[in-house]
This record gives sequence, C-alpha cells and structure tokens, in this order.
Amino acid sequence: MIRRLFSDRWPQRWTALITGLFLYPFLSWMQEEEGLLLPETLLLMKIALFGSIALEMLLVRAHWLLRRLAQLALVVAANAAVADASWPKLAAPGLGGLWAWCKDAFAELLPYFWFGAGTWVVFLYTLWWVGIRWRIVALLVAGVVAMGIRDSFSMIYLWDQTLILIGCGLFLLVIHHFARLKERNPESWTYLAEYPGALMTTVLLTITGALALGAFAPEVRPVLTDPYTMYMNWQGKPVVTGGKGEAFNIDLTTGDSSSGYSRDDSGLGGSFEFDFSPVFTVMTSHRSYWRGETRSNYTGSGWEQTNAEKSAVVNARFGLGALPQTNEPPVSKLETVEVTQTFTMLRKDERFPVLFGASYIKQITAFGDVKSGTLPLQWSPRLRELRINPASSRNYPETYTVVSQVPVLNEEILRQAPLTVSNREAMRDYLQLPPSVTNRTRTLARELTKDAPTAYDKVKVLEKYLNTEFTYTNKPDTSKGRNDDFVHRFLFEIREGYCDYFSTAMVVLARAIDIPARWVKGYAPGDYAFDEEFGPAGVPAEAIGQLASGEGEYTVRNSHAHSWVEVYFEGIGWIPFEPTPGFSLPVVVPAGEIGEVTVPENIDVPETVEAAESESGDRRGGWIAFGIVGVSVAAAVIAALLIFARKRADWLPFGKGRALNRNQRVVREFERLLKYMRRKGYDRGEHETVRETVGRWSAANKWIAEDLAQVSDAFERAKYGRGEISEQDAVNAITRIAKLREMV
Repeated sequence: MIRRLFSDRWPQRWTALITGLFLYPFLSWMQEEEGLLLPETLLLMKIALFGSIALEMLLVRAHWLLRRLAQLALVVAANAAVADASWPKLAAPGLGGLWAWCKDAFAELLPYFWFGAGTWVVFLYTLWWVGIRWRIVALLVAGVVAMGIRDSFSMIYLWDQTLILIGCGLFLLVIHHFARLKERNPESWTYLAEYPGALMTTVLLTITGALALGAFAPEVRPVLTDPYTMYMNWQGKPVVTGGKGEAFNIDLTTGDSSSGYSRDDSGLGGSFEFDFSPVFTVMTSHRSYWRGETRSNYTGSGWEQTNAEKSAVVNARFGLGALPQTNEPPVSKLETVEVTQTFTMLRKDERFPVLFGASYIKQITAFGDVKSGTLPLQWSPRLRELRINPASSRNYPETYTVVSQVPVLNEEILRQAPLTVSNREAMRDYLQLPPSVTNRTRTLARELTKDAPTAYDKVKVLEKYLNTEFTYTNKPDTSKGRNDDFVHRFLFEIREGYCDYFSTAMVVLARAIDIPARWVKGYAPGDYAFDEEFGPAGVPAEAIGQLASGEGEYTVRNSHAHSWVEVYFEGIGWIPFEPTPGFSLPVVVPAGEIGEVTVPENIDVPETVEAAESESGDRRGGWIAFGIVGVSVAAAVIAALLIFARKRADWLPFGKGRALNRNQRVVREFERLLKYMRRKGYDRGEHETVRETVGRWSAANKWIAEDLAQVSDAFERAKYGRGEISEQDAVNAITRIAKLREMV
C-alpha cells in the first residue's frame, strides 16, 4: 500500500500532498491573529484540510465524484465531533419529515460547518489551480507577498510560514516538471525510471549542500531597509530598529528565548525573539518606566543580589497607606513630583516577585480586594522595592494602585553634586567591581570623562558614548567575544547587543571612575492608548499638556521588558539614566523648562497652522518623489520590453527584419537550440561540424538521439538545400526543437 503511494499515479498523489501543505501556513497565519478564530474553528479547518489530503491520495484511482462525497462526509463528521452535535429524531415519515430532519441536523452543525466546508473547497480549487506552471508561480508569489506585507506591518511573525510556502511552491514546480516529462517524453522518462540513481543522487547532494551552506554560513545583516521602516520614514516619522517599530525589550537568559521580564540575571548575553503579548495595563498621571528590581553585585558575567539586598526589608507589618521609612542618606536637594498609577494585570497565572511602579513608591492606596489589614508585602526602602511575601497564600493582585515620588531632573542642581561621595562605606556595594573587569575598561572610563567637570557631566558623557557608538540588536554576534568579562566583550569585541549590554556597561564604567551606580530592571512605558474622541483631526490645544506629562493608559507587553541605570548623587539621591539606543527616558523637568514630549505616532499634534502646512507640504513632496520613482521604473520596464520585442519578434516593423521564410525560421531556431545546449553543458568542438557535434551528443544521450537527428537533418536541408522545405517539415523541426529544449 505504501509503495503505491509513491509509484501508482504519483503526480496526483504528491500534488495533493504538497498542495495541502502549501495551504497549511495560511491556517497557521490565522492562528497567529489574536481573536480572529475560535480554537474549535481552527481545529475543524485543520481536520478538513488534512482529511481531504489523505482521501485525495488514498482514493486517487476512484471516480472524482466518489472522492468528493467521501471528503464532504469527513467534513460533516468532523464538524459534528467538534461542535458536539446531537442528532435530532425523525419527527414524521415521508419527504416532509426528512426535510425537517435535515434542517434540524444542519442547524446542529452551525456555525462551524462553513469554515470546514470552506477549507475543503479552497483545497479543491487550489488543487485545480496548480495544474499549470505559471499559475503555481503566480500563487507562490501572491502568497509570499501577502505574508510579507502582513509580517512587515503587524506585530506577528510569519517567517516560518513563508519558508514553508516557498518550499512547497518549489516542490510543486518540480512535480509539474517531471509529470510533463513523463507525459510528453515517455522515452526519456523510461530511461530515468530505469536508472533513477544518478538523478536522486544529484538532487540529494544539491539539497544537502544547500542546507549545509545555510546552516554553517555566517549571519549577514540586511542590506535593504524593511518595508515598515521605509513606510514610516516616508511619513517623516523616526523608527528605532528594535523590531516592527515596537519599543525594545530584553531577555535576561543566556540562550535564545522569548522576550519578557526574567528573574535570573546571573548570566547575561545570548539572544531572544520578540514577544508582543500584553502583560499589564497602567493608568498613570505621568509617563514613566515601571521599576521592578535592583541589582548591585556585578560578577563579571551577570548580576546577583548581595546579602544586604536580600535582607534589606522592613519587617514591620503594614497595610494600605504610606510605606514605613528608615534613615536613608539625606536628599534635601531632591525635588519630586507625585505620580499615581493603577496597574491591571492581564495574565492571571503569571506572578512577579515585586510590585511595579514609577520611582519611587511612597504609598499603596489599593491592593486587589483588600480593604484593611496587613498586606502580604515586604518593603525595602534601600532598594525601593515592594516585594511579594513568598510565604503568603494570597495571589498576586489583579489590580493595585500606588503613589510614587518621581525625581525632577534639575541639571543645575545635579551639577552641584560633589565628584566623590563622602561616605564610601555606605556606597560600597554600588562601587563594587570584580577582578574580571579589565584595565582597558577602567582606562576607557577615565579617558572618556577626563574633561567633564562634574559627576553629572561625567555620567552624561558615558550615557552618550554608549548611546551613539554601539548598535542595538536582539541577536548579537557573541562568537566575536573572547574575554571572560561580559562588559569587556561588549565594549571591545562584540560592540552590539540589547539593553542588558548597555545598562551593565554603563554601571561598570561609572563605578570605574568612583561614581556609585546600580542596575535596574522593569518595563518601558508601553503602548499609549490615547482617547479616541479626538479622532484623526488632531489633538485639541487643551490636551497638549496631557500629552506632555504622558497622562493616560498604557498597555505594557513582554516586548517592553527593559533594564536601565540609576546613579547616586550625594544630597540628591538616585537618578535614572538611559544608555540604550532607541529609548527615551521619561523625565520630569523643573517648572518653566521645556522637556521632551513623547507623542504617540498615531496622534497628530500640529502646534501651529504653519506646522500643519509644513507637514502637508512634506506629504506632497513624498507623493511627488514616489511618482518620479514610479515613472522611472515604468519607463525602464517599457524600454526593456521594447528591446526584448525587437530581438524576438521579427514580425514587428522595427524588428531585425521582415517575416522569415520557412528555411530561415528553421535555421534560426536550430541556432538558438545550439546556444541553449551550450548553456546546459553540451559543448561543441571548435572545428566540429554540426553533424559531428550532433552525432557525439546522440552517442552520449540516447534519449534525445532521434530528435537531434531529425532537427539536424532539417537544418542542413534548410540552410544548404537549393529549394525551400515544406511547411510540414518546418513545423515538425520547430516542434522537435521545442521538445529538445524541454528534455535537456
């Protein structure tokens, strides 16, 4: 039975199989679209597809009507199983009762039936469509283009689906080629069927070689800009290269995995895949980073908690309200702004070791459904962390509200901080560097900051250096790294990475010049959900202040997981810094100063009429440039077609000549055949005559000997004969030449 699947009517069987596999990536695409189809619907569609494939292959010798009835029965049975249908009883005999039973039975199959039946019909139509070569190519190109567009302009990845699509399309072309060879040239097919070893060996070696080259070839960065970036740049909007225009994210593990908030920071490096699934939403009065945990002990390969950090908790029992405080270093010069945030967790089964919040949390006003009593939390004023008590039986709250005191970035005051801290013992953990940190790293820190007059200026120099001199990528080439120290490998060998690389390097460089610094991880602000009542016309003037502060609701995804740096300035406290390219740290500036306003890309905020007109002019300029490019491309295509037509179409008035007679047509086609054979590896001796060349080719390739003899004879009579050959001989020669081109 298995042998028949690969021998008896193999073109039909293999075409059915590969056509079904060609359609499967589209089902996978639908599965990636969040909320598009129910799981039961997708299951039914998959059963309908693969069931139709199996029946098409097994019943290939049966009448086509029998195959269709069997496939329809399978779709109905699968629908009944998925929908858990209960069949009605026959209420009355006769046609009327049977008709009523059919309607009731069909109602049990809704609404899933149409999806299963539709999948079956699409499979049959596609099976008919791929019967012609040009239609296979058209279908393949259309499928790849559709997936490419959706992949480029959405948050889903269709790389694997596109790869399967291309492989199946090429396989269909191979099947079609050999099926035509068997049909039109049975002699050649018989020879290949009798001696398939050479053909199979060549195919296997080719495929194996291609796969080996792909597996061991070094990764090459894209040369062309992706469509999304081209489109956004054409719109005049900047795009950071973190993947599909989203904010960058981190992975804190050493291997390839999905992005997200990890709790193992002991081994940094590796790479990750983007994961855009939502984690929580936050309603806030100010845009901010959502701070999670802090690390101070750099080991040379990652971050670990010190004993002081593990035990730095206030054991006092506390409930809703202000958090208990301890004696912290004086921060009399620190100015803050009060920020209220309400977090709603979107993953009921995911738990974190801390509550997230803007720096620094001072008060808890709501915690799930708790109204009074002690909260299952531990508070660390030293680290500014609200930890979930692991011994508590309470779950992580679905919602909670905290109030934070966010530092105001006053550069004038920050520049007044002393170059060195007075109590180095208190800051010992934040000045720690392991023996693995190289002299080259320490020297770089000193050289970069030697001309900066204040501690704040030195830190800003380090931040700018990392932000501008290194490349962000979620898949750094770690094979370049040789040194044992993670920061040394990043700064001098790899020179690319994601936020863990940049933030860790900045902490080490700051400590190398005796400035206390620590590593912080949490989430970037997230996706801004601006009130839709403003619509596409733009944001009214009274809402500009709201945009400036970032007030509103944000959706935070796994792709927003992030790490950054906090630096201590004596008398002021811990101030955050952002060394990672593509990120913009939300800051609060003193009253009267203009800070950076981060406006969502989908919100139009023209500040003046002139600005709106300028933007409109830019759009017109973009359309003009696009039109010029389009006309240029069209002109090039038309010119190429005219050149091709002039060379190929002798009947054109501007062609090489007027219509050829029968002898000239045969000679021309035979000369083209010789050129074609030479491209296929059939060489011709310098002093060989046509008859000698054809005789040598025929002796080495028996399956084309007869056709070669016929066309060479017609060529000699057409070129050297005194009279014109008959129309039948000319048609026969040209037909055999076309046949040879297909066989070779």
